[in-house]
Amino acid sequence: MSFWENFKPEFLLCFLLAALVNPHSAEGLKHPKRPLQGRIVGGGFATEGQFPYQVSILRRGNHSCGGSIISPHYVVTAAHCIVYGRPSKRVPVDMLNVRAGSISTTSGGQLVNVTEVKPHPSFWQFTNDIALVKLAQPLKFNDNVASIPLASQNPPSGAEVSTSGWGRISTSGPLSPLLKYNTLVALNTTECRSRLDYLPRGAICFVGATANGICKGDSGGPAVYNNQLVGVVNFFEDACGIKPDGFASVALHAKWLRDNSKESESARPRPRIVGGNFAHEGQFPHQVSLLVNNRHHCGGSIISERYVITAAHCVTNGNPPQPIPLDILEVRAGSTSYNSGGQLVGVEELKVHPSFNEFDNDIALIKLAESLEMNEDVASIPLATQNPPSGVNVSTSGWGRTSYDGPLSTRLKFNTLVSLDRRDCSLWAADYVPEKVFCVVGSAANGVCRGDSGGPAVYQNELVGVTNYVQGGCGYYPDGNEDDNQTVMAFASFVKKQIVVFVLLWMGAESARPRPRIVGGNFAHEGQFPHQVSILVDGEHNCGGSIMSERYVITAAHCVTYGNQPQRIPLDVMKVRAGSVLYNSGGQLVGVEEVKIHPSYNRFENDIALIKLSEALQMNDDVASIPLATQNPPSGVYVSTSGWGRISYDGPLSTSLKFNTLVSLDRRDCSLWSSSNVPEKVICVVGSADNGVCRGDSGGPAVYQNELVGVTNYIQGGCGYNPDGFASVAEHLEWLRENSRE
Repeated sequence: MSFWENFKPEFLLCFLLAALVNPHSAEGLKHPKRPLQGRIVGGGFATEGQFPYQVSILRRGNHSCGGSIISPHYVVTAAHCIVYGRPSKRVPVDMLNVRAGSISTTSGGQLVNVTEVKPHPSFWQFTNDIALVKLAQPLKFNDNVASIPLASQNPPSGAEVSTSGWGRISTSGPLSPLLKYNTLVALNTTECRSRLDYLPRGAICFVGATANGICKGDSGGPAVYNNQLVGVVNFFEDACGIKPDGFASVALHAKWLRDNSKESESARPRPRIVGGNFAHEGQFPHQVSLLVNNRHHCGGSIISERYVITAAHCVTNGNPPQPIPLDILEVRAGSTSYNSGGQLVGVEELKVHPSFNEFDNDIALIKLAESLEMNEDVASIPLATQNPPSGVNVSTSGWGRTSYDGPLSTRLKFNTLVSLDRRDCSLWAADYVPEKVFCVVGSAANGVCRGDSGGPAVYQNELVGVTNYVQGGCGYYPDGNEDDNQTVMAFASFVKKQIVVFVLLWMGAESARPRPRIVGGNFAHEGQFPHQVSILVDGEHNCGGSIMSERYVITAAHCVTYGNQPQRIPLDVMKVRAGSVLYNSGGQLVGVEEVKIHPSYNRFENDIALIKLSEALQMNDDVASIPLATQNPPSGVYVSTSGWGRISYDGPLSTSLKFNTLVSLDRRDCSLWSSSNVPEKVICVVGSADNGVCRGDSGGPAVYQNELVGVTNYIQGGCGYNPDGFASVAEHLEWLRENSRE
């Protein structure tokens, strides 16, 4: 029997009275025959960052509904969450707040005000029960706060769909104090109608196991399939977790959502060099033109013979973004003209930052089909390890339009702009400043323009930025419409975190097993690293080590063993040289009395050992112990390492001690680059391309704030490509101290 066949007028009267009695209810309107209420029961508790798109919509400070982030300024929710009464009235925005980035509705994350609510114009009861909430301030995207793409089609029948929220844990129970989630199964329209008394137009339904589903207080929250938002929690029938749950279909409302969540044209960033001068051949050998169908499309920067950095929006199109086909892409290097000269090569692969979303993380790598031939006109540019300070000159270049509506420049142009700190950047762009972006500004009518996207921003001969967008017209205001560039160091300071997972890792990252391996860097002077020693086997340099006392040196366990079933290297063939930048002369040369290998050593797990010297070292300016760290270095700080290892993977050992400055990574980021498990009690550090440790550096030191934090263990792939693994000194501290007592 259909709903209308079963309808009785008295039910309508009861319904209207109920709406008047409880005009502020956010738990869902009642259907005349069956109670349809917004509602998560069953399931599990979420962890921080597990559902970064999930928000709590608060009314007068109390949790009212869920919602999903679709941009820094917009949240999708249910229409019945932001209206009340009959006829419907919008909840005043001064009563509403949105909390993002927390699994609690009462604390943590980001709490922002609401400036506007937009219910669907055809909302009635649970038909078109979908709405947009515009935030008064943009959300700051991070690991716990992120947008979710809108689905373009409903999930297939039988697909598993996740949903989450703080709704009641049973029909009459309390709200959940922490975010919960559950997995439901999609039903097609026929199945939904057969199991529900009422399925509104534009709705879809999902079902869970008995006593599993959404509940009151979950309204407006997400249903997610294949990492896309497919539904918005609308209603249930009867008690929570008994029947299928009703959701507004995102796919059916996607156009309305997109049309009504656009930033204003004057405020929304747009890709944009105006002003400036023409470059001469070889002036910017790192600059390339990215061609699509033989036409200049964007700029880019050479970072190695096979890799170019550009903007993610330069190599994608559509919404959601899809990669541009490789067969229509080419890169021209070594010419000031984008349509002739230099070297023209094809594209083998595109690697878009996995968190790219409009102008957030707007960076990508292009792998070339063949290696560039480096010469005076074609050269790589080093990646910066820190953002430029505010107020310094930054150069940028490209073939972009010479005015906002003007033609592309046929010759490469360049300009000198001035960097701004984030506070000043925010002052002129209060409506939109993506995370991990820094700004530069030129004098009036000077800046980048459309067609310059993906090109370089350079400071002190290092690549500090990738052109992303402008606000307003090209080069308009010295304070207002600066050139914004994705910082090469600023993905949480690019090198600090994401360079491992995005540039160094993906630049030919081999899924090779770890191998012990300093490339790049500089030569040390006498006494610069008085804790550093060379461990010699049969008179030849084998590994590095660090002095921790007059009689003890710390090194890697694999430095004092050999064979698949590790055997100790005989003591009589081992010596230690201290106090010299040369491993084959100078300083103090002493024998080895004993080696102590960590009892749980297994390949690169607990790869640490102690060497007891046959006589005490004489401490002086060139020979000194180094304190042991009691904790690992924080992520994103500079760590120094040193050694006599090979200067390239197949190159010779360095005859003189070298050192390099790398950047520490937390364990989560470290694990992203490794196809195999990262050993326990290991820390990772990473350098820019062609900088790192190499074979022969094993056992040597990693130093932070004048303390020994790591012992060189291994590399993955070639030297200086990927993060390097070091045994954590802090996590082996007790064993080191217990086994080095006299």
